[in-house]
Order: sequence, then C-alpha cells, then structure tokens
Amino acid sequence: MIITIDPSGTSTTGIFCFWNWDKYEIISFSHEKWTKHVDFLVGLIDKHQPEYIAYENSNFLKGAVMNHHFRNLLKVVAGIEWICYEKGIKSKWIGSVFVEKINQNWGKKNKVGGLVYNNKKWSFKGQVLNEHEKDAILVFYLFYKSVLKNDWPFC
Repeated sequence: MIITIDPSGTSTTGIFCFWNWDKYEIISFSHEKWTKHVDFLVGLIDKHQPEYIAYENSNFLKGAVMNHHFRNLLKVVAGIEWICYEKGIKSKWIGSVFVEKINQNWGKKNKVGGLVYNNKKWSFKGQVLNEHEKDAILVFYLFYKSVLKNDWPFC
C-alpha cells in the first residue's frame, strides 16, 4: 500500500492512496491550521498502514519567502517525516520542481495515462480532481516510475 501526498499547512492537502490498479482512493483535506493536517494524516496512516509514503516537497528553500503559509507547510512536511520515522514507514520526498515539470510537459498533454486535462479540468480515470489531488497523483506517478522503477499501466 502506498500513500502519496501534496501537503499544505493552511489550505488543502491532496492524497492518493494506492493498493492496486483496481483499488485506489483520491482524497482532499482542507483546514487553515497545520496541526489539523498532521492529525488527519496520522489517522489516515494508522487506518491504512502503508508500506511507502511519498510526498511533494519544495526545492526552493534557499531564498524562499518565509510567510506563515510556507512555515506551516514545512511543519506538515516535518510531521510526515516524523510519522514515517515513528511507524517505520519508508518515505521519499519528490521535489516540487519535478512535479511541476511533469505537470507542464506531460500532464496537460495527457501523457500520464489515466490523468486527463480537458476544458480546464483535471480528471483521473473519470473522477474530477482539484489541483491538490492532481499533484498527489503526479507525485505517485514520479514515485512509481522513478523510485520503484515500475511501468505505468495506463500508457
């Protein structure tokens, strides 16, 4: 079981839970407090007991504007790492620059099988997505292909 996350500390966290190609779940969680995002992720991880967690992380720490949104995002990322450490779950961060590159170069051209961009809307296998859910799927795509070295089954 794999969980991939597009984290947020002040708005919406997108999550893709993957068991197999017939069983997966796409989730969003919205709240203004970073602690609620971490609490939600703890409950989800306790419920599903994943083998892997992959999440989007910023490559832009040097020179980043450290507003409260960014600080709270960093707290959520630290929470994810702590959860993985405490529970012995393998984790991998995927740089936001790679997610954005796939989004621009492949995603909007419908080259990530199953993920479709049409009429300014994203969908995965027919399910309409918000931006955060789409990014969680792109994190999964990058993790599944680049880290696990698996073929993408929807090509």
